[in-house]
Amino acid sequence: VQDEYSAWYKGDTVCDVLFWIDLPLNFFFTYQDALGGEVRSLRLIALRYLRTDFTLNLIAALPSDLIRWLIESIAGGAADGFQGDPQRAVRLLRLQSISRMARLLRVLKLIVFNAARCGETKFIGDLLSSRSIRVCKFFAFFLWTVHLLACGWYLVAWFSDDPSQTWLYRRILDSEGTRLIDATPYDQWLHAMYFMLTICTTVGFGDVVPISNAEVWYVFAAMVAGTVLQGYIISHTIAIMTSENVLEEYVARQLELVRAFAAHTQLPEESSFGMEHWVKLNARAWMRQKYDKEEMKVLITGNMPGAVLETLPDNIFGGLLQRNAWFKVIQRNHQKFALGSCSAHSFVVPSSLTILVALAGERH
Repeated sequence: VQDEYSAWYKGDTVCDVLFWIDLPLNFFFTYQDALGGEVRSLRLIALRYLRTDFTLNLIAALPSDLIRWLIESIAGGAADGFQGDPQRAVRLLRLQSISRMARLLRVLKLIVFNAARCGETKFIGDLLSSRSIRVCKFFAFFLWTVHLLACGWYLVAWFSDDPSQTWLYRRILDSEGTRLIDATPYDQWLHAMYFMLTICTTVGFGDVVPISNAEVWYVFAAMVAGTVLQGYIISHTIAIMTSENVLEEYVARQLELVRAFAAHTQLPEESSFGMEHWVKLNARAWMRQKYDKEEMKVLITGNMPGAVLETLPDNIFGGLLQRNAWFKVIQRNHQKFALGSCSAHSFVVPSSLTILVALAGERH
């Protein structure tokens, strides 16, 4: 069996290695609290991880042979057959752990963040935020969701008391009468993906149909999920296309301004080209940073609760603005004034002042 499914066993080994790497890494990933603040304390991170996902991740990282041995020891016999294979049972837990592997993308985000600081590698960030890549992300998300639904469709048959009453048994692969239940795991996965894809795309060829109550209920839920998923993908794809068109129009307007200025001032071609290159590199960022500052000022001074305001100054511009010498001058002058009036007391720069200065200024 190992020779026949050697690729699956190699994939299992790769997953085991990745799971064991992911298991301790989660002790160092920060998380957001109820107020949206980032928690960086290793002690709090460890306590939260141990209370939530650590046990499931640990079980998912255990080798399948060890799980089989544990189940056989508890059950007092061999754990073979269509319904009792522990290697299939552990995949239920691995679904959760696989989804958490996406947290390793934080490393990619850090690389892109630092790469954006230098002109040679800035194109990486632009590439990841381009229209085609963003659409591909939604397409990959769609296929991943279909894959999860296909796994659930397989499990409906796996949990059945009578395998002969399942879609795996009813599905015929060739003219010789080979049933899908006797086929390889790849064939079973492929047909499950095919059926879920026809449901999520509302095609429905009718070659695979639910018969039992469990199958009917699952297909019912899959149709609802597929409809919501399809609407989500289409709406966001349209939004991406529209936003990219707005961005392109904004960049084109900025380039027209630069070219008109260059023509008016009779700039040499080299200087004009340098200005255009600067606009192309930064115009998209300018567009994303445009917002109504007057409306934001009203929001800060009138509606934002103090608990939220107090957490912002230390995080705005990485805390550089709060430590700026300008605020230290304000504190010293206030203390001198207080000493002269014989009413000395400590003075703290209001949080709203720091935020309003950040709103009016630009970082250079």
